[in-house]
Amino acid sequence: MLLVALAAGRAAADPVRLGIDAGAGTTYDSNLFRLSPLEKRISRFQSVDDVTVLPHVAGQLVVPLGLQELSLAGRVSRQFHAYNTDLDTTETGLAARLRYALPFDCSGTLGAHQFRRLTAYDDILGNPRRITVRDRLAEGSALCSITPSLAARADASLGDRANRDPLLSAFDLRELSARGEIAYGLVDTLQPFVAARYRHREQPKFASALTPDGTRASIVDAGGGLRWSPTQYLMLSGAASWTRLRENSHRRDGDLATGEIVVDWDATGKTRLHLEAVRSLDVSPNVGAIAYPATTLLARASWDATPLLTASLETRYRHRALLRDLSLAALPLTRRERDNTVGIDARVEYKITDKFVARAAAGYRDRSANFADLEYRAAIVTVGLSYRFAGPPLDVGLE
Repeated sequence: MLLVALAAGRAAADPVRLGIDAGAGTTYDSNLFRLSPLEKRISRFQSVDDVTVLPHVAGQLVVPLGLQELSLAGRVSRQFHAYNTDLDTTETGLAARLRYALPFDCSGTLGAHQFRRLTAYDDILGNPRRITVRDRLAEGSALCSITPSLAARADASLGDRANRDPLLSAFDLRELSARGEIAYGLVDTLQPFVAARYRHREQPKFASALTPDGTRASIVDAGGGLRWSPTQYLMLSGAASWTRLRENSHRRDGDLATGEIVVDWDATGKTRLHLEAVRSLDVSPNVGAIAYPATTLLARASWDATPLLTASLETRYRHRALLRDLSLAALPLTRRERDNTVGIDARVEYKITDKFVARAAAGYRDRSANFADLEYRAAIVTVGLSYRFAGPPLDVGLE
C-alpha cells in the first residue's frame, strides 16, 4: 500500500516544512511509586515522593508528495529526579508517518514508531546496571467511501516491548490489534455501523504453573452502534459489543457484554464538554494479569477563556475486576482483585507568544481496593514551558 500511495502522488507542490520544539517541565509527585501505606513503611526507596525535571528537544520534517504527506520526527529527553536519582533516564523517540490519499476515494495513514528508555544506576551491591526498555509500533488506517452514504474503515497495529535487563524480561510483550467497521448514512442524520476487533497479546517469558510456556490471550469484539449529530454543536454516539476472552491457562476465559456512550457538546464556541461511559475488557500491563473487565466514567470540560488562555478540568472513575496469576513453579495460585480509582486533573495553557507556551497542571488519584497493598493516594503538580523555533506544532506521537 505504501508503494501504491507514493506512486499515486504527483510532484510536490507545497514546500517542505520543518518544526523544532524545545521545552522543560518540573513535576512534584507525592507518591511516585503508587505505594500503599503499608508499602510506604517497609519500602527501601529513598523517598516515595519526588520532584522531577524533564527537558526535551523534538523536531519534525513534513515532506509533501502530491496527494501524500510524509512526516519524520524525533525526540530526545532527559528525566532528572531530586531524590531517587537511580531513576534518572534518557528517552529517545523516532517516528515516521505517511498520510495518503488514493485515486479511488480512499485515504488513511501508515506509521512506524520506536521509543527507547535507558536508565543507568548502581544496584544495592554497588554494581553498575543499565535497564533499557524498547517499544516498537507499526500501525495503519484506511477510510474508503464506497458510496456517498456507505463507508468502510479499518485500522491495525502491531507492537513489541523488549526489556534488556534479564531480571525484568518477564515484562516483554507483543500485541496485535485489528479493527474493521462498515457505516451507512450521514452522521448529521443517523449513521448506524457494525464493527469487529481482534486483539492478541503474548508474554512469552512469563512462565508459571498455569502457563509454563508463557502467557497468551486473544480477545474478539463484535457489535455495532449509532452516531448522530442533531446540530453542528452536538455529537452523540453509542455502541454495544459482545467480547470473548480466551487465555492459554483457561482460568480467565470468559464472555462479556461491552459498550460505550459518548457525548461531545460545543456549548458556546468557547466551552466544550465531553462525557463518556465505557464498559470494556482491557488488556493489563501487569505481568500475570492478561485482561480485566472495567467500567470507566469520564467528564471533561474545556474553556477558551481568551485566544491565549485555555483551561480544562477532567474527572474520571474506574472500577475493575482482575484475576491475577501468582503461581509458583509447582503451585497454581490466582488472586481476585477489585479496585476503584478516582482521578481529577486541572490544566491551564497560556500562549505567551505564538511560539512560547506555558503550562500548569494539578491532579489527584485515590484508589481503594479489596487488597490493602493496592490502595494508594497521590497528588501531582506540574509546570512547564515550551518554545517552537520553527514550523507548525508537532503532531507525530513520540512518547
